[in-house]
Amino acid sequence: MKLAGKLLRGFRTFLSSKFLKDADGNFVDAELPRKYESLISAEEWEAFKSKRQDPVFQRISATNRERASSPAYPYRKGRVGYGRLEQSMVSIYKLRKQICSSYISFI
Repeated sequence: MKLAGKLLRGFRTFLSSKFLKDADGNFVDAELPRKYESLISAEEWEAFKSKRQDPVFQRISATNRERASSPAYPYRKGRVGYGRLEQSMVSIYKLRKQICSSYISFI
């Protein structure tokens, strides 16, 4: 379900940027694309257009765009990310220190 949600959001973003905006990023009143007529009804298309042009949606979108532009831990092609990487490094260091100290006390 998580993947389906991601794909749906990506499809909506694609539709909005490809068919509802011009080259400058301004909204245009576009008709339902013929390619997607079998997937999207005319009522759904009109609802989609009105939601994307809603001022509340625009404000939330701008806020999210601003937030995404300056992340606390920038993505650098890792599975864990920098926040958790530091956590795992500290835990490994503590574990090694504990193992070394218990080994020394055993001898």
